[in-house]
Amino acid sequence: MNGIFGNLIRKASAHRIITAGAVLAVLFAGAAVFCASCIGELDYSVLEKRSRVLYASDGSVIGYSLSEDNDSYRFYTGAD
Repeated sequence: MNGIFGNLIRKASAHRIITAGAVLAVLFAGAAVFCASCIGELDYSVLEKRSRVLYASDGSVIGYSLSEDNDSYRFYTGAD
């Protein structure tokens, strides 16, 4: 296409490409910030220091709570 309409179509296409690139850049930056904040919230401390632990009579750990305020425990299970 030549003339005025050809230039408008080319400019619109370039504008769409630039807009799509900007949107992808913002989404990528948001995903990177989200992942970085999630990694920063992980608790790598020893299990006994971050929750209550249930011990078996032989001293092995059989379960643990998810926090000090929680009465709900997760138990280690094995094949019977």
